[in-house]
Amino acid sequence: MKLVESRCLFQVMFAPICVIGVIHIIGGLAALFAPGAALVTGLSGLTMTGAGSAQIAVTLIVVGFLAITARLSALRNDLRLFMITPQQVVLFVQAVGVLVALFNGCYPDGYQPAPTLAASRWFILGDQAPLLVLCLSHAADMVFARRIAVTRVQLEEALAEQQLLRNDIELNHSKEAWLNFTRDIVPKR
Repeated sequence: MKLVESRCLFQVMFAPICVIGVIHIIGGLAALFAPGAALVTGLSGLTMTGAGSAQIAVTLIVVGFLAITARLSALRNDLRLFMITPQQVVLFVQAVGVLVALFNGCYPDGYQPAPTLAASRWFILGDQAPLLVLCLSHAADMVFARRIAVTRVQLEEALAEQQLLRNDIELNHSKEAWLNFTRDIVPKR
């Protein structure tokens, strides 16, 4: 595996895939060391699957590391997709948990943040919007923006190859122009 150069690491780490990977690792550690953390709204979708807090913790940590590794490494497209798709699945399940809380108008522990159902739904939407936005941005990052195909290293290699082609074309063009120029000036014998 070829890792992204350190000067690009900062830029690549803020791609949604890596940011969400870090969030998943932190959530996994929280659920591992404090099992009640698996009951927070963002993880309630995973809890609804019947998984215990230890299973949720391990899943989140593994999914986070897989996604970060895939995003930072120059891998074949199919392998990268294989490593990042579990993160999208987990995000989708998490989003379902948020949508259930929105529909019910209360958090998974039964707390209703506002006196009316409509106000509670708006409160929960505002509270959980970052998770929903991350789920959508991750999907967009996978499908539309990069199509999981381009890492920073691959992009730089393609740009370098393109520059070599340009240099070659310019060199050939210059050589051809010089020959034309000398043909016109140098008298024929």
